Amino acid sequence: MWPAALPGVVTATVLAAAHALGAAAPLLYTAATVFTREELALLQPVMALPTHLYYVTGERGATPEAYGTALVLALLVLSLAAVALIVKRRGGPR
Repeated sequence: MWPAALPGVVTATVLAAAHALGAAAPLLYTAATVFTREELALLQPVMALPTHLYYVTGERGATPEAYGTALVLALLVLSLAAVALIVKRRGGPR
């Protein structure tokens, strides 16, 4: 039973991670901070890409930094969706 369900579980997990990357609210309440002066560490708060994009466009409008942030965010979400699709197709019934 578990081997048959594994592709669906992995696909759902990857799609949930991709959705969380695109949605700022879950990240804001779990790990995000607006500004930090500490060094980057695994267990320290970080600025989420959607939050960074919001502040960059709000302060300076459409800049190359804002376009770069949007591109990175879109590529992350699309790549995670592609990984989920590959896992689903390879692990599904034959």
